[in-house]
Amino acid sequence: SSPLGRATLGDQLRRHSQSRYSKPAIVSYAPGGRRTVTTYGALNQDANRASHMFLGLGVSRGDRVAVMARNRVESIVAYYGALKIGAVYSGINVLFGPNEVAQQIGHLEPAVVVVAAEFLPVLEEALAGLGTRPEIIVLDSTDEFGGHCFDQLLESSSPTEPDCDVDEHDLAMIVYTSGTEAAPKGVMLPHRNYLVSTAPAYTWGLRCLDDDVWLYVMPFHTIAGIGSLTSLLLLGATLVLPASLAPADALHMIKTEQITV
Repeated sequence: SSPLGRATLGDQLRRHSQSRYSKPAIVSYAPGGRRTVTTYGALNQDANRASHMFLGLGVSRGDRVAVMARNRVESIVAYYGALKIGAVYSGINVLFGPNEVAQQIGHLEPAVVVVAAEFLPVLEEALAGLGTRPEIIVLDSTDEFGGHCFDQLLESSSPTEPDCDVDEHDLAMIVYTSGTEAAPKGVMLPHRNYLVSTAPAYTWGLRCLDDDVWLYVMPFHTIAGIGSLTSLLLLGATLVLPASLAPADALHMIKTEQITV
């Protein structure tokens, strides 16, 4: 479908990049306190690069892209990169052991897994017992790790909008339940859910606006984490990703970033 008049989550990021190019979308803090600002314009360009990165690895519409990492900008880039080509995002709980990871990957059957280097050993152990192996893209990759390096692939990919057929009824994400009483189950959510229901409810129900700044701690593998992120970026708000929630650090961010929620 033509992007003209089309309504997908990736389209809204593209529109924000045009109407609020320099507005901070994500403010992230690294261990040690280093602060990095990612604007809506930069986030959209990096998401486009991720789209071309995935396309270059053979990912196509309907394929699954899994991410196993702590809350970080690269996870958001991978999320929107998948959405822009009609692929489906799924987060993997970083607290999972090899058995739980194998269960989710075996059910999800992702074409690609984006994984932080610190969780690669768990992922490799999980994959050892499965019959198929997805493409592995490693965050913070060094020569000691196998798989593709996220930063290198992203840098070599085009920042232009991918020319892909995506529809509002396509799946955007498969979010796995917590598995409190049974094995986690994958919940399938299309783009349309957030565009016509969830995101508008944040405005008229929670009174969230584009000038809100959130101290964001909900893990991206949960529906609260990826779902609220989706709604807030649809609204054009700013998310602050902390490296630490120690009281002194939290108070510093609340004051410095003028946190509203």
